[in-house]
Amino acid sequence: MIQGQFERGLRDKKGGPFKGKIIVRSEEIIDSRDHFKMVFEVGGVSGGLFSSPKHFLEIRRANEDGNFVLVKRTDPVVGKLVQFPISISGSTLNNG
Repeated sequence: MIQGQFERGLRDKKGGPFKGKIIVRSEEIIDSRDHFKMVFEVGGVSGGLFSSPKHFLEIRRANEDGNFVLVKRTDPVVGKLVQFPISISGSTLNNG
């Protein structure tokens, strides 16, 4: 696996140090023609005291540094029994 990271502090227009930094991370991209179709169903979940339940689903992938990155988020759906049809490519799940 080829990966790397470059980190540099920010500078103002005169070249002096500026608050903050920029981090660039890279990793090898793997080609994938796989495509996944799934349906997630959630039932028996209620909302707050004065609100109707709104549910959404997030799918995250793990990076090699242990962080998780959002790759898919569904639109919110109202109800006590909801379905989330998901269609996502393998390259999105693997490489982001």
